[in-house]
Amino acid sequence: MFKRKLLQLEKNTEMFKRKLLQLEKNTEMFKRKLLQLEKNTEMFKRKLLQQKWKLLHEKQKYV
Repeated sequence: MFKRKLLQLEKNTEMFKRKLLQLEKNTEMFKRKLLQLEKNTEMFKRKLLQQKWKLLHEKQKYV
């Protein structure tokens, strides 16, 4: 009985290690996607600012 429990504990430990590794991989992927989102947000802000200045410039032509 003790051997069976020990074997089950070892299996559970291995499963835990695999799940922990998967969680670490998912965390890394999440960090990369978050970083990409931040970059995209910055790019969007710059493009929006460019559009704003372009529109202001166009408006100045007609005033």
